[in-house]
Amino acid sequence: MNKEMKKKWLLLFALLSTPSAWAGDISIDNLFVREMLPGSKITAGYFTLTNNTDKPIALQSVRGKMSSRIEIHNHIMDNGLMKMVEVKDDLVIKPNDSLKFSPGGYHIMVFNPTVKVKKGLAFELVFNFKQAGSKTAMGKVVSVLDE
Repeated sequence: MNKEMKKKWLLLFALLSTPSAWAGDISIDNLFVREMLPGSKITAGYFTLTNNTDKPIALQSVRGKMSSRIEIHNHIMDNGLMKMVEVKDDLVIKPNDSLKFSPGGYHIMVFNPTVKVKKGLAFELVFNFKQAGSKTAMGKVVSVLDE
């Protein structure tokens, strides 16, 4: 094998072994964001995240053109009161497991959207993983009445 061919093989190997190669083993299903109520500047989003790998993955952040500020949140019980808190650490999904983002649990918060978040709007979010690079998912805006 000549030197040029070795370089090409090494480049191909490097590309295939990068974290983004894992993105195909992660699925983001049933992604939706709630339609914003009149006068509101925030809304919540939900989905199911599935890790189809044999290694844990860590969700670090979510971003999208619909807002410059999208945070991962959770509801926790604190001294008998339910509180919503931002998840600041990596959110680990076990190998071959799913994590459902739903009301009363994990969810994303969309602050001050740059678009009108109205029922029927299609949107795209990018999910950033520590070990797996990023993965884009399409979602839709739904009415609270349709959930």
